[in-house]
Amino acid sequence: MRVGLVNLAEAIYKQGLKMIAGGADPMSISRGIHKGCEAVTESIKKMSSPVNEKEKKEIAQVATIAGNNDPSIGAVLADAFIKVGKNGVTPNLTRCCINPVSV
Repeated sequence: MRVGLVNLAEAIYKQGLKMIAGGADPMSISRGIHKGCEAVTESIKKMSSPVNEKEKKEIAQVATIAGNNDPSIGAVLADAFIKVGKNGVTPNLTRCCINPVSV
């Protein structure tokens, strides 16, 4: 998904430059891009559904997508998420700066 977003951002940038080179007002282009982003964001929010933070299967589905559609990576990420919790903090207090999750 990230590659698609990078490609989209690059296309918006290039088209914006072409329009500016053609005499368009840069501030109008900026306002149009922001309006488009707001519309897309609202549309995505309407389509989204919350993930139950206690349900490993739901977390694994999202984590698999984040892990380049690899179910084994999704399972590891889901295990780690369940262990550290929604806020990413482990209840184990140590003197170390980094508290890695062992899975």
